[in-house]
Amino acid sequence: MSSQPKASFESADISLPTSPAKSVTLYWLETHEAKAPAPLGIRYLRLRNRLTGNPAAAGDLLTTEAKAYELAFSAIQERFARVTDGLAVDLVVESPSCAPHASEFAETASRVHPKAVRAAFDYDCANGKRQNAAKGATVSELEAAMTPRRPFPHLDQTKNVLIVDDIFNGGDTAAAVLHKLWAAGLNRRTSILVAVPLRVMPSETQMKYDVSDVLGAKAQHINIRTREIKL
Repeated sequence: MSSQPKASFESADISLPTSPAKSVTLYWLETHEAKAPAPLGIRYLRLRNRLTGNPAAAGDLLTTEAKAYELAFSAIQERFARVTDGLAVDLVVESPSCAPHASEFAETASRVHPKAVRAAFDYDCANGKRQNAAKGATVSELEAAMTPRRPFPHLDQTKNVLIVDDIFNGGDTAAAVLHKLWAAGLNRRTSILVAVPLRVMPSETQMKYDVSDVLGAKAQHINIRTREIKL
């Protein structure tokens, strides 16, 4: 009898650059160098989004390369579902983006936790307001640029929040989201989880990996936990 296939994910307790700083638990599937090629799952989302509304180019999704991207994306979604299944979640929050990469995974988390309330933030992308933490926008600038997609539910009794994004790059976006939630009534002692399936590029002050070219030698050491999941 063949053994059931397995995969792994990692997690660590880190501090988000909120004011005041907030300790959260970060979960991720893949670690990548900042200049490394985008993971196949991201390439699939980029390709599909580029072809949206362009029927003449729809055949590009049927190429061998595109099918490989799609298979990788489906596998990542399944792994992400298995990771979030083990978490206690009352509220699933979709991080804002002008590319709707996070929405697919927020939907996955909501499917795994059907009783959890769903919330989301958006940027005003149509009017050219494309704030991007990776391009140097500050937490305050990101916070000012995002708006809730719909009115917030009552947050004062929420115990466990899961913030979902496609990538993690230092935590500024998650920090801005958390500022918005606090302003809307979320208790500052509420447990915060951040889950990112496609790429994690932490800042040097947050984590240290054995792979020296992911982060510099000055990185602060933080305990990184690795767990296997059955697929």
